[in-house]
Amino acid sequence: MIALAVWILSAIWLAFGFGYWPGPGDVRSESALWTAIGLDIAVLVLGIVAVLLAHRRKYPWFLAIVFVAAPIAHFITPFFGQIRSLFGTLPFVAVSLAVSAQYLRLLFRRSPTMRVLRRRLLIAGAVYGILWAITALFGTRQVAHHLRDLSHIDASFAPIGCSEFPEAAPDHAWGCCTISYAPFVVIAQYAYYDQGYSSGGAAMFLWCGHSWLIMPWPWGHSWIT
Repeated sequence: MIALAVWILSAIWLAFGFGYWPGPGDVRSESALWTAIGLDIAVLVLGIVAVLLAHRRKYPWFLAIVFVAAPIAHFITPFFGQIRSLFGTLPFVAVSLAVSAQYLRLLFRRSPTMRVLRRRLLIAGAVYGILWAITALFGTRQVAHHLRDLSHIDASFAPIGCSEFPEAAPDHAWGCCTISYAPFVVIAQYAYYDQGYSSGGAAMFLWCGHSWLIMPWPWGHSWIT
């Protein structure tokens, strides 16, 4: 449980630390900074608990060391200038690798309980993959058609790339790209031109036979003229 809690806290820290998950107000606000510091303190406390357990031979030492080192690396990140983003990302990568190694080690132990668990994980993985494939094949197309209908796109609109910025803006043009990163989740990016007016953006949609807009996609390009 400690390993899973540390991994979740580290993932949330990564979201706040790089502004991917907006905190109260501006994504670069002081609130987000203090939230990241609070998460580091929580991980450090869990790391110290893991060290105490490891000292009693009740927990793996390699996990305890990684859990303590991760928040310390975040605290010293500002001293590394241009490569500070690397030091902000590496702790999460180290925690992910350590936690994955621990769970794999437990998963492949020879015991009846682990055999049942491995069978259930294989079934869950197969179901996950099938749902993902269905979303990628059908959900992406439905979201693209949904955006076309919302924008009233007809045959007069010329097709363009979904993230293009033509030097000479066309009179009528439309581009849309969709991709699925997980079951029932579709990311769409579009570009729209209509007689001097242009706009573009990216958004995340929930798809389950019908599509619903969830939130803007922070890694896309958004503009309006």
